[in-house]
Amino acid sequence: MNKFSHNQWILVTIIILVGLNLRPIMASISPIIPVLANDIGINNQTAGLLTTLPVAMMGCFALLGPRIQSRVSEYIGILAGLLAIALS
Repeated sequence: MNKFSHNQWILVTIIILVGLNLRPIMASISPIIPVLANDIGINNQTAGLLTTLPVAMMGCFALLGPRIQSRVSEYIGILAGLLAIALS
């Protein structure tokens, strides 16, 4: 009757919360680009690189996902990711 166990619902909830937590990071650099350009004198090329970095790093680290998942469980992987976010 119920396809998901209690632990699977917890995992889905954690994934959604992590996604909500990471979403502002992707959009937080663009609004401050003019301030950075005025204060530290970055040019358009550097500003473009700065806005591309979060997306590029997510892509690079996504390639490591299967290797990490084969070594640790999903719960430990999510916990480690959340701890890394909290420490940063």
